[in-house]
Amino acid sequence: MKGKVSKALLLVLVLWLAVVGVAYAEEDVTEDRIRVVGEITGVDLVASTFSLHARSGMDLRFFVTCNTRFRSRDGSVTDINDLKKGMIALVSALQTEEGALLAVYVAAWNPANHPGVDVRAGGRIVSLGDRSFTIETRGGDRMTFSVDGSTKYRSRDGSVKGFDDLQMWMIAIIGAKELGSGDLKAVWVGAGKPAAERPTLDSNRLEERPPLREVEPIT
Repeated sequence: MKGKVSKALLLVLVLWLAVVGVAYAEEDVTEDRIRVVGEITGVDLVASTFSLHARSGMDLRFFVTCNTRFRSRDGSVTDINDLKKGMIALVSALQTEEGALLAVYVAAWNPANHPGVDVRAGGRIVSLGDRSFTIETRGGDRMTFSVDGSTKYRSRDGSVKGFDDLQMWMIAIIGAKELGSGDLKAVWVGAGKPAAERPTLDSNRLEERPPLREVEPIT
């Protein structure tokens, strides 16, 4: 993926973090930290650094320490050795007085692991039909997805193993294939508990968080 990472992709990534139980905790948001999402453009194992092209357009370099925490949807990313060029990552980092960025937390996702996915979306389930369901995105748009025997399901607690386990108001992220008719078929579905049964993930709070601190791009 080249260029800026879309705001929609940021929302999908944050929704995914909620589904799999990765804390995007309020106490982690301080003026001393920056949060950025983008595409990994390089990894230097000798220097223990990785480079990221942020959705803002800046190219940043992050240092990894023994205290850096790593997460991924399938558990495949446990340290810097597992980061690959082309991955999408959400990074929480501390900036030193010298301007270096120390990665505290890295959540990475490899789009290449999901071939055949044309559309990625996230939101709350607002309708369940006969082998189909509809979500409402943060922007208020409604998207309907069909499912079949090949659709894969995932949830943090293992409670969602198939279509029949989906419930109204669940937070869901979907990777889908565009069909010739314009319909969308879900390739995979990640779903969490209904909003009434879990801490609220208020997407609007993304807009309330402190702005990213100005940092120097890679030269």
